[in-house]
Amino acid sequence: HRDLHSFPTRRSSDLGAANGCTEKQSPRDRELVSKIVLHGRPHPTQPLDIQFENKLKLLGYDISTRPVTVGQPFTVTWYWQVIEPLDAGWKIFTHLNDGKINRVNLDSTRVLRSAYPEDRWKQGQFLRDEQEVTLPDNWNSDTAVFYLGFYSGETRLRVVKGPADTGNRAEALRVAVLGKPPLGKPMEPMLPRLIA
Repeated sequence: HRDLHSFPTRRSSDLGAANGCTEKQSPRDRELVSKIVLHGRPHPTQPLDIQFENKLKLLGYDISTRPVTVGQPFTVTWYWQVIEPLDAGWKIFTHLNDGKINRVNLDSTRVLRSAYPEDRWKQGQFLRDEQEVTLPDNWNSDTAVFYLGFYSGETRLRVVKGPADTGNRAEALRVAVLGKPPLGKPMEPMLPRLIA
């Protein structure tokens, strides 16, 4: 995995309150961080138990709609627990897969990465990680699979608990996909199916 969208490293000797704000942050970043760093353990609608070495746990996620539809945005919110801080250079990734090949790399649009970078995460924190996703019009699968992990250069944190592939990517979410409805012809409503 290569990081094609790097953000400047921000350092601070004091993150202040539990929300991690600093005086050097812009008002917009302070507002974002207040939504990212939670004051207590979250209760996601879809709980998970995935662990990356002795560093992080993925506790679960919320998803705004199921199934999802090609070309229509939806939101996935991940919930993390920081067991131990990450060393410098480690970054989070999300790979969106159609069940056969990697189709979309969602790293660069992550609010968590820009507003509260990985080198600021503190032991014991619970983090809310929201991603807006739109499947491209040429998506040709009835499934979307989300793989999450952490990398530094060519190295990834090992997934020590939970489903994962041989590349140390945790399989965190598998969701049904509806094709894009034809123009002028509304899609018939379908009941959502839980297939995570």
